[in-house]
Amino acid sequence: MPWRRVTRGPVGSGCGRCSSGAGCAGAWHDRALVLAEASPEPKARKWRASLWNNVGWSRFERGDHPGALEAFETALAARRERGEAKETRIAEWCVGRALRALGRVEEALAIQQRLVAAWHAAGAEDEYVEEELGECLLALGRAAAARPHLARAAERLAADAWLAEHEPERIARLQRLAAGR
Repeated sequence: MPWRRVTRGPVGSGCGRCSSGAGCAGAWHDRALVLAEASPEPKARKWRASLWNNVGWSRFERGDHPGALEAFETALAARRERGEAKETRIAEWCVGRALRALGRVEEALAIQQRLVAAWHAAGAEDEYVEEELGECLLALGRAAAARPHLARAAERLAADAWLAEHEPERIARLQRLAAGR
């Protein structure tokens, strides 16, 4: 999914002048957040979720998992406020990912299980949810239960030309784990 690609860029200098920790780009995020949060204009406020998501990934990438969770939860609230079903599921995924990074794996697993059901109810699947569900199960020592999720994730991620080119190790790892190796 293209939305995941944007989260993979370099974090920046971590200048410390902004809450995201993403250097000068983070300062712009902070400035945009102040404007979006204070604005009565729906067109300005709609940016809140995207901006908070970006702040969350900047924090996550620099290892500030509690800060990332806080930003992702804020982004999730903004998505729910707008009633954006697909985007809300993506924001929930981010919350679950941060929870797993914090060692709160049971909570993360519950989120990913709900997301699998929600995607299926919408007549779709999401390879990133399958991957994260598999990772949660692995973290809980449930490798056999993780395998089908990891296999689905590996198959779908391998079909993404960008990921196949830029993250072949990730796909190979998922394939190994899915095969029980």
